[in-house]
Amino acid sequence: MMRRLRLLSVLLGIALLSACSAKPVLEDNFYRLTLASPQPSQNLPAGMASGVIQVERFTADGLLGGRAIVFSDSARADVAQTYHYDFWLEPPTILLQSALTDTLRKAGVQKVVTPDLRIEPDYTITGKIRAFEQIRGNPGFVRVQIELAVTERSGGKLIMFKSYSAEPRTSSDGIREAVGKMSAAIDQIYSEFLKDLAAR
Repeated sequence: MMRRLRLLSVLLGIALLSACSAKPVLEDNFYRLTLASPQPSQNLPAGMASGVIQVERFTADGLLGGRAIVFSDSARADVAQTYHYDFWLEPPTILLQSALTDTLRKAGVQKVVTPDLRIEPDYTITGKIRAFEQIRGNPGFVRVQIELAVTERSGGKLIMFKSYSAEPRTSSDGIREAVGKMSAAIDQIYSEFLKDLAAR
């Protein structure tokens, strides 16, 4: 009987030690962009102000097209990596398309659509993501670079083409701060884009 009790105590002790030493299960995290509301745009070209503007799904190459958040270390900026448990809610190609659509609507452009609605547009906006990543280190920052083009559907005339970039600094290597700074970078880029459209 004593032998059984000792064996039971040993087994119970092993079970408790195993439970204490087990690592917590890491969960996936999914992030949205949080953009500020833009100032209403008063001076868009007459045709664009009254026409239908379609925002196409953006394009991106390699890692930038996936949902995993991309980062590099400043000491090895030539090596890009992705986080294992931190993802965008949608691929950046859709995330930035949706953000630009919302920005234009909030700026007062009445007829903004995406290809899903199957409405024949008067103007098309296309975007190419060149950079969308966190750079960790000292100094740390995020890098966002986007090419945007506006085309008049009738005749295929190119209205505007420009590359935009922003690199807000970060105070730590934390992913949450990086996501917030990426949102700020997109805010800055889309604000510049609206100003450029108004200046046409």
